[in-house]
Amino acid sequence: MSLHDDFLVLNRADLDGLNLTWAEVMDVIDDAFVQKARGEVQNPPKPKVAPRSDAFVNAMPAFLAGSDSLGIKWVSG
Repeated sequence: MSLHDDFLVLNRADLDGLNLTWAEVMDVIDDAFVQKARGEVQNPPKPKVAPRSDAFVNAMPAFLAGSDSLGIKWVSG
C-alpha cells in the first residue's frame, strides 16, 4: 500500500489482508446499489486501449457521492 496525500493505492495483497467477511462485502455492494438508484453514482463506460492484438488496458472509474468515494480499477492483459 502506498499513500500520497489523499491518494491511496491498494494492491492485491492489501485487499487480501483486509479479511472482510462476505456479509461486510455484501453490505457495501447493497449500499452502492442504493446510491445508484438515487442517482448518486457516476460510473461511465470503461475505456479500452488495445495497442496490439495481444494486449489491452481497461479503466473502470466510479464515484459514489453518498460515500464521497472515488475509485478506479485497472485491468490489463
